[in-house]
Amino acid sequence: MKKIIKRVLYTLFFLIVAIIIFGLILAYLPTPSKINNKGITPVEAATLRQNYAGPHHVFTTADGETLFLRRWNPDSIEPAKKAIAV
Repeated sequence: MKKIIKRVLYTLFFLIVAIIIFGLILAYLPTPSKINNKGITPVEAATLRQNYAGPHHVFTTADGETLFLRRWNPDSIEPAKKAIAV
């Protein structure tokens, strides 16, 4: 009886160790990205910034980089909770 329990425990232990090792191998295995993002040139970025008609801000940093931030204006509709107030 003791021999069977020992064998089952060893089997479970080695099974858990094998799963952990397999998981670590899969976690750190390099895989190619499925998304092929291609950057745009600075000239294209400048053209897109100039043609953007929505609300935005353009900042120039001290090191000469240009930052383009789209402005988010919240909805002008009152929240539904205020309309239901008793």
